[in-house]
Amino acid sequence: MDTALILDDDKAIVKLLEKVITKEGFMCEHAYNGKDGLEIIKRKQYAIILLDINMPFIDGFQLLENLRENGNNTPVMIISGNLDDYAALYGLEIGADNFITKPFNPRIVAAKAKALVNANRRNNSTKLLQEGPFSFNPETMVVMKNGERLSLSAKEVLMMKFFLENIDRVFTKEALYSQLWGNVNVDKNSIMVYINHLRNKIEKDPKNPQFLNTIWGTGYCFSLPK
Repeated sequence: MDTALILDDDKAIVKLLEKVITKEGFMCEHAYNGKDGLEIIKRKQYAIILLDINMPFIDGFQLLENLRENGNNTPVMIISGNLDDYAALYGLEIGADNFITKPFNPRIVAAKAKALVNANRRNNSTKLLQEGPFSFNPETMVVMKNGERLSLSAKEVLMMKFFLENIDRVFTKEALYSQLWGNVNVDKNSIMVYINHLRNKIEKDPKNPQFLNTIWGTGYCFSLPK
């Protein structure tokens, strides 16, 4: 189920938006200021962000600029009571996908939010690599598990991309070395260290992995629980 993030310092507005958005099949989360909003966005991926402009600590424009500068392409719809033509155009120029002024028709907001999410999914359908609870975005080089960003090194990201592209295939250490390190001189035994590090970040119980399994006497296989 898609999750919408509502960022607005008016609790009544947040409550109203949550009510209408959930009727469209979204789950909802919220924050009442831009600083908390940014912290939440760093930890989780959202289908859409409904963004007020006038918020404490960090305003909506600053938050939006921060997202786009850091490669976050989540659809953003600005919802504000102080949205003249200049502000609306500025919001679009820095990366907003749509805008609506307060007071608003809740059904219009819900319909526009759903349309933005569907359009974004169509645009990214050939870009996002999705397997089970994992996803890989080649534009941002970000790997997610259940919608939450995994803190991976550059090599671990490449390993996850390779495994997600080769579900249920068994690879020897030599094959992994060839695919992931190429001509770089790396001790093949160090691959076991990289595998263990990756397991610690993607598995609930690294000693009993669900996904990245050792095939004794052969190598490794990345699979999804049946």
